[in-house]
Amino acid sequence: MIPRVVVSLTALWALCLLSSCASVAPSGVEERSAGPRYGIIIDAGTTGTRVHIYALDGRDEEGVPRVQAAPWPRGQGEPLWEMRVEPGLIDSGGNPEAAIASIEPLIAYAADRVGPDERELRRTPLFLMATAGMRALPEQEREAILGPVRAWLRASSPFHVKDVRVITGEEEALFGWLTINYAGGTLNARGTQETLGVLDMGGGSTQIAFAPTKAPEAHGVSVDFGPSALQLYARSYLGYGEERMLERVADPRCSPRGAPLEGGRVGQGDYAACRAVILKALEGPCDKGPCSLMGAWQPPLRGDFVAVSAYFYTMTFAEAGDPASLEALERFGVHYCASEWSEILKAHPEVDPRYLVQYCFSAAYMVSILHEGYGFDMETTQIRALDRIGGNDTGWTLGAMIFEASAL
Repeated sequence: MIPRVVVSLTALWALCLLSSCASVAPSGVEERSAGPRYGIIIDAGTTGTRVHIYALDGRDEEGVPRVQAAPWPRGQGEPLWEMRVEPGLIDSGGNPEAAIASIEPLIAYAADRVGPDERELRRTPLFLMATAGMRALPEQEREAILGPVRAWLRASSPFHVKDVRVITGEEEALFGWLTINYAGGTLNARGTQETLGVLDMGGGSTQIAFAPTKAPEAHGVSVDFGPSALQLYARSYLGYGEERMLERVADPRCSPRGAPLEGGRVGQGDYAACRAVILKALEGPCDKGPCSLMGAWQPPLRGDFVAVSAYFYTMTFAEAGDPASLEALERFGVHYCASEWSEILKAHPEVDPRYLVQYCFSAAYMVSILHEGYGFDMETTQIRALDRIGGNDTGWTLGAMIFEASAL
């Protein structure tokens, strides 16, 4: 029997995880005379750290918090609601001073955006959530980084620091699903056909979340909206993000011909050979089908899907269509991998070469994980690759803010 833990959010809205669910709960409920106007999520990712500022405006008729990317409070200029710094927390090497120094400009930025009112600052909740890069570290190393940051935030930040933690992969998948379906207007849909599945490719992990035909046997999430309950499949694969897989494969055939690589090597540009190496890395024993990456169980795919993060950048660069097709992405990969590096540089002077050198691998990896991994059909699959939806960024942080705002 799979354990079932129910986390009550509101009378009309509840989330319950059927596995890996012990840590999935809003970070605390407090009595307040008036709710905060803003909420802040700091995303401590694999390749950098980003602060997101959201405007909070009560709840809708379903009891779901109203959350949107916060506009500039003074009403001038374009909305400025996020800031990114590199390197990220994970690159601090356990040095407390370096970790804190990487967070300080994000806090200053957010404080300036929320405004000078000290009461407003003190009631603005702040959550720091670390993802795959931190999940991959041993607990002692995680805390060596997050412990000093947590202490500094609580002592020196002007905000109400609610939580500083590493989120699970299943939480990241769920939050991503909430982002897309909330911003896309399908969160309150009364049926699985109306909700959107979500594919997320990060640097350290990759996620998939969708509503299958029936309740999944594992990695299940039940989302309740009034009389309706939606059963989701939400799965994360740690170590299978784009950056980590590129490091693992490290094959010159996965780079354009003549591209300079580490160790004095050069790219050999062979898409088919690259795909074969990647597929070998994705293999695993399948004890009970249908199976996905590494032989993991996965229910049959259902519904339309949106692809975000690295998927968006690769599919857009590849001009794979809108919606994108796997056939078009593969055609791009075959041509791009076989292209000479000098010609690629001439054709794309506006693109950073560190990204240009990866697109051969990225196309091969994404086709492999989507087709052989998850089971999308090469000929008929069409996936919407998005970086914004409903005026919001497609990252998981909006979903995290919706989840946490339910307890405010």
